Amino acid sequence: VVVKPFAEIVTKGRLDSAMYILLSGSAYMEAGKRNREYSAGQVFGEAEVLGVSKAYNNTVYANNLCILAALTSADLWNVVQDHPQDALLLEPLCNLEAEAESAE
Repeated sequence: VVVKPFAEIVTKGRLDSAMYILLSGSAYMEAGKRNREYSAGQVFGEAEVLGVSKAYNNTVYANNLCILAALTSADLWNVVQDHPQDALLLEPLCNLEAEAESAE
């Protein structure tokens, strides 16, 4: 996925099930007092890809030209079906994301 400078990458409230991996460029999230900067190698949308959240909680904007990889929930679960032993590793992540969602 290629995103132009200052464009929205994900939009708060948008229903989706994808996680994004920032391959190059930088991005930022504005969430009241919780602003956050993202650089290459960082991810966002974990709760959505795991199915913990149905919609994005914040809007993420590109600071400059960004190249991202998207991992959809369907793709993740296809891989998990091929590697069921690894599904056990996702359970604690789902619990952590659920706790974070309920705290907001």
